[in-house]
Amino acid sequence: MPRYLTAEERKERYDLIFNNAVEMFDESSYGEIMMSNLAKRCDIAKGTIFKYFKTKETLFSLILYSEYDKWVQEETVELDKHREFSCESFIEFTSKRTNTIFSKHLRLVRLTAIKRTILDKNIDINIYASEVEKFQNQMKNVASIAASKMAEISTEDMFEFYQAWHISVAGSFNLGVSKLNTKRLGDINLSELAAFNIEAAVINCVRRYLRGLFF
Repeated sequence: MPRYLTAEERKERYDLIFNNAVEMFDESSYGEIMMSNLAKRCDIAKGTIFKYFKTKETLFSLILYSEYDKWVQEETVELDKHREFSCESFIEFTSKRTNTIFSKHLRLVRLTAIKRTILDKNIDINIYASEVEKFQNQMKNVASIAASKMAEISTEDMFEFYQAWHISVAGSFNLGVSKLNTKRLGDINLSELAAFNIEAAVINCVRRYLRGLFF
């Protein structure tokens, strides 16, 4: 007779699968990750994974939104350090935060860049709806906090800015050359093709967007 896991044991199993999937993504690309390899890494049967995550896309959508959650929490903390912003100081603040997302949240950037691949099919729609609703509410809250520190902008305009910033980050990352291909281009003496500066591109977009909004 099979032994039923306790709630704590189920949580431990969930975390085991989730955390190993995160580690695999940090080590390789999304396309290279197979659920069979993830099961082997976790030392569990492949079918066990699907008891917790119906599909690979569902698993990685939860990883994506957990990374969004980390960013939202950090953005809120950083905004709360400022009593108010002038137009120029908010532009500088956002430029610094853009550098931070590439240095501290590269996993989020990578997942955002392949968001459509993860979310467009084979995903548990109930989980998807729940995560999207939660993230939109979080973003609106971040926008509200930022707008409350400035007399020149509404919460709605700030929310649109954060959406545009998000698009710029993902788009610029996709325009850049991966580290792997940077090395390979160097091997054939074509390193100049990898000269596109992702962080600078996003910062330039951000600064121009905000200047257009403020002035």
